[in-house]
Formats: sequence, structure tokens, C-alpha cells
Amino acid sequence: MKLVPSETSLVVAGVWNTAIVTPDWILKYGLQQEPSEENRVQVFIPAGSGMLFELPRFSFSGLLVAARPDALVISPKESSQAKMEEIEFLATNTLTQLTHTPINGIGHNFEFRDENPDPAFLAVFTKAQEDVMDQTPDGWAVASANVVTSLKDGDRLVNIVRAFDGKQLSVKFNFHHSISTREQAISVLSGTNGYKHLFENYTFAREFVIKMYGGINDD
Repeated sequence: MKLVPSETSLVVAGVWNTAIVTPDWILKYGLQQEPSEENRVQVFIPAGSGMLFELPRFSFSGLLVAARPDALVISPKESSQAKMEEIEFLATNTLTQLTHTPINGIGHNFEFRDENPDPAFLAVFTKAQEDVMDQTPDGWAVASANVVTSLKDGDRLVNIVRAFDGKQLSVKFNFHHSISTREQAISVLSGTNGYKHLFENYTFAREFVIKMYGGINDD
């Protein structure tokens, strides 16, 4: 198994004014930095089929940020504790500044993939498909399969999606926090009042994968 760095993210769901949350605004108020050669903003414009309605993403200081009408999505370019803490710092400052922005959820997301999985790890998909395949006409074959499990520990909900597409095995983690107040959102981002930091949930997911699949390749 390998971590997919581009799929690590902190998502703050709500109603965002993308005309306000611009790269310059995030840099000044979210990261509390002034523009310089070291933190120059790069903008990534979606291109290609199916990308028409995708919004631009911008990168600086080792972070990748996408401001959408329904969510602020922040990803680190490296999976270090320092970068994950910087993401929480950015999100906290943003919520502190934009006091009238409605927030309804915060998610921590991680994904691990294995391009050459051990057949022993695929038995769960075969078993889950047996009743479906019993009713399927001859000539049909399974193209892909998902096994979804939701775990709850107090107010922490973890959605785990295991997927196999015939070649690649993936395990996705979503730590979901329903938010009813701004104070609750700040508690999630600061890892207080029983909530876990982004890096702590990453560690949980990583250890889960190691126990389930025997290890992680960090190369």
C-alpha cells in the first residue's frame, strides 16, 4: 500500500464566497504572510474533458487550496505533521476572519492504493459479489466493487471505502464532523474537546492500513 498524497485533504463544508476567498486573501489572512518570492502563488486552471465546471486551485507555501461555493479544500504537498498543522492554522484563521460564513461540516480525507494487491486481500470483494453474480446473466463480469464501512467513536464518524477495479486496490478514509456552531468548528481544527487533529486521524488511518494489509511502502 502507498499513500496517495494528492488525496490528503481538509475540507471545510459550508457556503463560501469565492470572490472573497482569493489566493491573495488566503495568503494574507489565512497564512498571515505577505507576498514574497518564497511564497509566490501558482494557479492551476482545469483543462480537458469533464473539467468545464471545475474551479481553479492555487498553490503556495507547500499547500494546495481550492475555494468552491460549497467547500474550502486544503491539501498539503507533503504528509508531514508540520504541514497538516499549517492547514489547520490556515482554516482556523479563515473562519476567524469570515465570521458570517455558514459552516456545516469538516472532513479529514486520506487514500492508500496498491497497484498489485495480494489475492488474499480481495476475498472480501468476491464474497460481497456472490449474490449479485448468482443473478447475473452469462457473459457479464464484475468491473469494480466497493465495500463501505462506517465506524463511530463518540462524535467521530469514520467512513472507510475499500475499492477494487480489477487491477488496483484502494482504501479511502473520511473522518466526518457535522458542525452546528463556529465554536465546534474551531474545536475540530484545534483538536480540543475530544476531537482529533488532522495528523492524528492520518496516523489512525495509516496504522489501520498497516494492520489490515501488512505494511506501507513510503518510497
